Amino acid sequence: MSPMLVESLSGGLKKVFEENISSGDSAIVCLNGLAGEAFVATQSRVFIFKAGYAAGALFGQKAKSFLYEDISSVEYSCGLTQGRVQITTAGSVETRHGHRQADPLTALADARQAENVCNFSAGKKKLFQRAANLVREYAEQARSTARQVAATTHPGDIPTQIRKLAELKTLGILSEDEFEKKKAELLARM
Repeated sequence: MSPMLVESLSGGLKKVFEENISSGDSAIVCLNGLAGEAFVATQSRVFIFKAGYAAGALFGQKAKSFLYEDISSVEYSCGLTQGRVQITTAGSVETRHGHRQADPLTALADARQAENVCNFSAGKKKLFQRAANLVREYAEQARSTARQVAATTHPGDIPTQIRKLAELKTLGILSEDEFEKKKAELLARM
């Protein structure tokens, strides 16, 4: 992976990065977006970090993570001065924002604070385009692997898989919500 896709984060973004990246996991993409925004991808998931105004509070921070196998689309767009990468997952609800709202200040705030969007300056167009393409590739590989596992999973294998998921949760690789979601999917196959 080209080192150009890994930049240093500072301030609130660095703090939210350190709080959310598990030990043993490293960033394959780490790009600073507009002020207070970062787009990060690891081997297991994608993060959009927000700090300050972009997080909705002066000293706030927030992180949204997306498992590759859950990503249904990666939208990339860039205009004359700025662009955006938007991650969409199955079942997610997209809010209306941008020019479609009557109040320009509300529209601007919504566009900057959307938890599944990282805005960036047009000068970083090629970096974010490469990052979006990489995430698309990882997402397709993860979905393909999940389909293969689902096709070959026998009901007797399910308890073993749940134990493996529990180990991943214990190691901090899966969150409690992710563990429960996968566990429910496996139990539904029994």
